[in-house]
Amino acid sequence: MLVKRLREVLGSGGDSLERVADAIKDAILDWELPETDDSDVSPLDALQPMAPADFIEAMRPRIEETLLKVADAINEAPTGQLLAASEARVTDLILEMALESLQVGLRLRLEATQAGSPTTEMPQGAWARKYRKMRTARDTMPADADSSLE
Repeated sequence: MLVKRLREVLGSGGDSLERVADAIKDAILDWELPETDDSDVSPLDALQPMAPADFIEAMRPRIEETLLKVADAINEAPTGQLLAASEARVTDLILEMALESLQVGLRLRLEATQAGSPTTEMPQGAWARKYRKMRTARDTMPADADSSLE
């Protein structure tokens, strides 16, 4: 679609560079991304939820600190210019706290996921060695003992 539109624009002459730019902008705005199929995402790949109480406990000191700074910013603003004088500083403080809360939340979800996963993994090849030992033991058993296993 973009190539076809570019050919039309370039073939018409005139302000071709500006028209090419407009054609590219239009193509980007009309761009449709393919639907993503989440069926290949394993439930094991998903992060476990965090405990809300842990999140609150982790963020409480930061929230209190931010609110104290917001109060200071509001108190320092001249009476007639309260909004204009304090808005930028308050916005920055709240935004910093929001970003930190996202980081803390992600860290807590990662920790919850790690806590739920087995901490000791079987070394690579251990299962195969164990299977070979079982086969060897089975093959060396007397015939009457072997039939009792089946």
